[in-house]
Amino acid sequence: MAGCACSDDPSQAISYENGYCELQVSIDKATQKITFF
Repeated sequence: MAGCACSDDPSQAISYENGYCELQVSIDKATQKITFF
């Protein structure tokens, strides 16, 4: 996740214009398995 500002706060990803990062965080929290999308 280089250049990605995602953590526990998806809003940070939006601030850094990393929409894909927000999605990845959501997927991670939902499945706790898929983290390579």
